[in-house]
Amino acid sequence: MGELSICRINPNMRARLRRDLEFYIPQILSLFLQGYYPKQEDLIKFIVSASREFHFSHRVLFFIQSVLVENLDEKTREIQN
Repeated sequence: MGELSICRINPNMRARLRRDLEFYIPQILSLFLQGYYPKQEDLIKFIVSASREFHFSHRVLFFIQSVLVENLDEKTREIQN
């Protein structure tokens, strides 16, 4: 039980550092970007709320940029062929 108290799966949105959620950024954003989550509006609100913390918001930005760049590279290759 002590290990569960170390990892905060039920996040405190007022916490300065969001290490509990940083691990899940790829999963959370993949759900959003691919539209697999039925309550997209709630997911957007959650991402924006959690992104108030500097490090979390930068990781979100870097993840989204990496997805966009990868998709742009694929489109460029398709056009060149």
